[in-house]
Amino acid sequence: NIKRQANEKIQEEHEPMLRITNMLKTIPKNNYFDLIKATDSSLQSSSSCIQTSINRLELLTLKMKDQRKYLQLLLKTTDEKNKNKLDQLRIEYFATLTSITDLEKIIDPFKEKEKDMKELLLFVHNDNNLTPNFIKKWYRFQMEKINSYLSRYENNKKDDRVPNFIPDKWQVGFPDAVDKKQSIIILAPTASGKTYASYYAMESVLKQSTNSVCVYVAPTKALVNQVAATIYSRFSSPCFALLSRDYRLNIDQCRILVTVPQYLKNLIIITKSSTMV
Repeated sequence: NIKRQANEKIQEEHEPMLRITNMLKTIPKNNYFDLIKATDSSLQSSSSCIQTSINRLELLTLKMKDQRKYLQLLLKTTDEKNKNKLDQLRIEYFATLTSITDLEKIIDPFKEKEKDMKELLLFVHNDNNLTPNFIKKWYRFQMEKINSYLSRYENNKKDDRVPNFIPDKWQVGFPDAVDKKQSIIILAPTASGKTYASYYAMESVLKQSTNSVCVYVAPTKALVNQVAATIYSRFSSPCFALLSRDYRLNIDQCRILVTVPQYLKNLIIITKSSTMV
């Protein structure tokens, strides 16, 4: 039944696909900009009548072919105006390749789409020897050229446990783990909200019995001072302690200890203080 419905949908799109194909034929073959723009307008998900995977894949393949030719053309010129076009076109080519990979349900794109991926990298690096560190170069390209253009999942549901901001899905998982007294490991880029999410753990400790202590281990001394300043503004000065090369404040009475790995280790192996951790 599902297959029959899919075939019916493809048949419904036969006439629209024919109109799109005929419309593209009216555009000069070397006018890549207009060809890409026309194909794009036919693919807009909100208004397009082309929704089936097989037909969208056909249009995306045509689009990528024109993008490839346009990139090759722009690479022959080096003026600043075309350089900006080239940067944008690389990003759009990447988006098209990603959409095709998704529609084809490819499991290992580095294997099945290696040729297309290397071709895009050639448009970026102008390096014919891409075999060594190919995957590394691909990820570097995304971080350097694509990162700010990637769509970011945003949650629109507020969480009373973190009233000052609307948390992303992974940030909701952190207070959930704290409430259940579970262990959790968070791996996320710099400035993505890891430290901000950790303040819920500190707040939870402060609401518990006076014997509990939250230990925040920062990678550097500079971050120790930064986190301590934020704790001071959010909670109150008597509740936290600093333990670093320069400071040793309020260790025995604290509810939140801010330190670095080396000094936490020293604290644990000292018999007098080991019961605190």
